[in-house]
Amino acid sequence: MCDYAKVGMSTKELDEYGAKILEQFGAKSAPALTYNFPGWTCISVDNEFCHGVPSADRLLQEGELINIDVSAELDGFWADNGASFVIGADIHHHQKLVDASKEILQKR
Repeated sequence: MCDYAKVGMSTKELDEYGAKILEQFGAKSAPALTYNFPGWTCISVDNEFCHGVPSADRLLQEGELINIDVSAELDGFWADNGASFVIGADIHHHQKLVDASKEILQKR
């Protein structure tokens, strides 16, 4: 999903791409399955803390900090994965935050 994301794309379009990936593996969106979350994945942008709701009205802009959180169920097993990245050019200087977060996780 990170590689698929493009400036100008809606978070809903990105979410629908994530739904196709889950479907290809036979997995189900855990948030949609357990509490009718209005998307297949959570996509948070810039200052949204977490669990951002995908929207056709929310278009990704150059330099924004994007977080994609995918929780899925497959054959009774549950998993959660997330990734943060800067879309397009790092005009707001968010990349330092992304790099520091990855470095901290690697030291665990």
